[in-house]
Amino acid sequence: MIPRKAVPPPIPGGWRDWLRDAPLGLVNGAVHGALRLLPIDSVTAVGSWLGRRLVPRLQAMRLARAGEHIRALRPDLADTPDAQAAALRRMAGSLGALHAEFAMLERLGPAGRVEVEGVEALQAARAAGRPILIAGLHVTNWEVMPAALARLGLPCAMIYAPPRNRFTHRLAIRVRSRLGTRCIPPDRLAAREALRVLRAGEECMLIFVDEFSGGRVQAPRLGRAATQTGNIGLVCRLAATTGALVFPGHVERLPAGRFRVVLAPPSEFSSGAPLAAQVAALEARLAPTILRFLPDWYFLLLLRRDR
Repeated sequence: MIPRKAVPPPIPGGWRDWLRDAPLGLVNGAVHGALRLLPIDSVTAVGSWLGRRLVPRLQAMRLARAGEHIRALRPDLADTPDAQAAALRRMAGSLGALHAEFAMLERLGPAGRVEVEGVEALQAARAAGRPILIAGLHVTNWEVMPAALARLGLPCAMIYAPPRNRFTHRLAIRVRSRLGTRCIPPDRLAAREALRVLRAGEECMLIFVDEFSGGRVQAPRLGRAATQTGNIGLVCRLAATTGALVFPGHVERLPAGRFRVVLAPPSEFSSGAPLAAQVAALEARLAPTILRFLPDWYFLLLLRRDR
């Protein structure tokens, strides 16, 4: 079977499509090109500066709700008004840096800016012929993870969420492809393709389990009602079906413009265990990481306690 790759939508031809997508696409492309000309540290600094100024203006309601989540989930970060304000500034800066850094991802590895912790267990699993499934989290700049693994000879196939703008979509696919990541369209055939990847054993299968879909952040629960749907349930089902080892993975931002990719020791899931128990076990491993890096979690801005 031929591996499926993401196919960006065609460049719009109708005037309505151009009016809708072209202006933002052109702006994104121009900013991306300009940031590629800057030194690595300057890209992060510019993005963080823009985030701290734009997020409070454009996402005021969500930012206020994020402050409530920080008070509830990490009261140590919000014991005073100044402390909470600092946590929210950190979140806004992290969001801005993330978007800007997409322009210099290709330079991080060659510049020696990325270290990988826990890769030895993943390499041993590959050598033993075990399927590898990485349960990723959207913490700091998660795009660093598949790029770093590809440089180590461990390329990833990744189910991804396409940008709404077709020009930006094309840009995202192009950059990820150059970094050695194969993007799998998030359609009804995605699970089948993930199964094929695991059985073929030529790529690591990367699935982010804290995705936003159906109007909610699917995982972790963080005090909300339990769910077995979404990517966290898919990861457990795929692992139980194929015998894949599941490595929780996230990225940490270090001083001096560096990053650390962290691959935690793997978990195994039996085909006979109830799905609810498997999801709970995986979530128990992932939630502490989200709480530890709560202001750097991308979906804190979209989290709702009522859904």
